[in-house]
Amino acid sequence: MQRYNLRFPFPRNFLLVWCVLLVATTSACSRKTRGTPDLAPVSGVVTLDGKPLGNAMVLFTSDAGMSSFGATDPSGRYAVAYRSHLKGAALGLSVVRITMNLSEQPGPGYKDLIPAKYNAQSTLRVEVKPGDNTIDFPLSSK
Repeated sequence: MQRYNLRFPFPRNFLLVWCVLLVATTSACSRKTRGTPDLAPVSGVVTLDGKPLGNAMVLFTSDAGMSSFGATDPSGRYAVAYRSHLKGAALGLSVVRITMNLSEQPGPGYKDLIPAKYNAQSTLRVEVKPGDNTIDFPLSSK
């Protein structure tokens, strides 16, 4: 019986090192990114004087300074994201600012539809809790 001498072209520990690196990389990718807060999905409807407010930006800023934002569709519906691949807002108390989504600089004489109490001087405060959060904003122009 003839015996073949098969040699692996890499050092013996190559497979072991490769497997360890594969496991380490996979587990690191599955962990939460450093600095990422605990998030919960947040969505709802924004209305102004009882009518859906489309083309608005909704910004949640947590007490820790973490921000999530989203835009309203024509029916006033929004959902916020912390980053494009991380949906939701940070758990805890947040200040909410709602502004019109202006694609270009407004001209002279432009009057914002949304009062400052909902954006620059926002009085909107909400608590984001674990699980799905449906938070509607019925705004008034007065």
